[in-house]
Amino acid sequence: MATNAPTIQDVEFCSHNGIKKLSRFEILQSDEKTCLDFDKHQYQTTIGHISIMTKATAQHDIFTMLFDTLGIDRQTGTGAFSHGQAVEALNKLQQQHNELAALGLGNFEKVQEKIAQRQVGYLLAKLGLSTNSKKIDGKRYYEVKADDWDCMIKYIQQRKAKNIHTLRLIEGSPVFYMRDLQTDEYVQDSRKQAF
Repeated sequence: MATNAPTIQDVEFCSHNGIKKLSRFEILQSDEKTCLDFDKHQYQTTIGHISIMTKATAQHDIFTMLFDTLGIDRQTGTGAFSHGQAVEALNKLQQQHNELAALGLGNFEKVQEKIAQRQVGYLLAKLGLSTNSKKIDGKRYYEVKADDWDCMIKYIQQRKAKNIHTLRLIEGSPVFYMRDLQTDEYVQDSRKQAF
């Protein structure tokens, strides 16, 4: 959270997967090159252990496609989308349903047109966002709630002030693998720290 004095709202945010939402939101707002560089660095430092990788580029591509299809600006959160745009986004998401499931973003194998906005809202919630509905020329449109957007931006700015970002690369960081330690060495080291 990057704050020295957390509020009740900060604690509530964290207790509802806030850090994961914040991470995804930072990936959404990042550029593709930053995501590619991070994935490459992470692949090299984890020695290809796919299960522990962030897969920032894949997430970035999905969120960018979603926001572009819905007509929502990724940097400001402005814009509104119709039911038809929600269905179009779901049809695109359905084509990548295996990847979405693997990333923990939900099951989009079946498109249910009647609840298209709800399904899109489910994915937006993974970014800490929800929507309001409004009528324009007799048609219903949905927009990202300004309070949700402002909350996410506030947390990002707090993190940025302390030089924290999900995709920040720290060159030369030591990578420690438990498997590199012999069992006896690990036990001896833990005993030294315990006493």
